[in-house]
Amino acid sequence: SPVTIDTVNTIVLNVRTGAGTQYNKYDKCPQLKKGYKVNITGVTKDKQGIQWYGILLYNKIVFVCSKYITL
Repeated sequence: SPVTIDTVNTIVLNVRTGAGTQYNKYDKCPQLKKGYKVNITGVTKDKQGIQWYGILLYNKIVFVCSKYITL
């Protein structure tokens, strides 16, 4: 599938192990700083209908809230 390169648009963005705030922060990279480029691998929604992007970090798919990513 195509990989999209997009940018973090908030000061600090939490990286989660699943799509939602109930999931733990990713231990290898718990936060990304503004301007960091991410490779989006997929899109999903949490129970509240909020959209999350799957991104690839350290050979693992982890999740960030889509509203903090500029396409």
